[in-house]
Amino acid sequence: EGLVAWMSERRRADAAESEEQQLRLESDEQLVKIVTVHKSKGLEYPIVFCPFVWDGLLWTAKAGRPFAFHDPDDDDRPCLHLGPDDKTLREHAMREELAENLRLLYVALTRARHRCTLVTGRIGDVGTSPLAWLLHTPDDMVSPTAMGPHVRKLADAELQAHFDALVARSDGTVRVEPLPEERGVPYRGGNGGTDDLQ
Repeated sequence: EGLVAWMSERRRADAAESEEQQLRLESDEQLVKIVTVHKSKGLEYPIVFCPFVWDGLLWTAKAGRPFAFHDPDDDDRPCLHLGPDDKTLREHAMREELAENLRLLYVALTRARHRCTLVTGRIGDVGTSPLAWLLHTPDDMVSPTAMGPHVRKLADAELQAHFDALVARSDGTVRVEPLPEERGVPYRGGNGGTDDLQ
């Protein structure tokens, strides 16, 4: 209850920052910050780690679900499609969603001052991820629905060749490495006893 009351007080618009709070914010400057891509726009960090750029789930791809898009036949007016499924409009909405995901990937990749690390691989919906679209999709492909199956069909050697081509074009600024092997000892719970918390 005390925490809820404290948070309510802090959220009030007229609550002034205390000197103690300001000092704490200034001393936290050197700590690790975890932020969303949306929140990072316009900011810069010494090191950026992007562990989920392989996630290519396109929400608009699910048939039967309502979806939003900008109608190309009506001066790009925003629309919400609630009616029977229309494959042409859904495909258009998927391209818009992929374009937004590409924009967010650009934001993530351009936040780093010294180093940016990405993680990708044959994981989940990687075939429709913006990184897969940039690295593994042929120039003549325009359909997000064809992208996933295309990437899934690529052999490991073909995927590696795409990464190698990126490294070659980067003039030494990009490096591709396998994830490090697991080290250390996994955590094993205590003896199962319970302690009195007083």
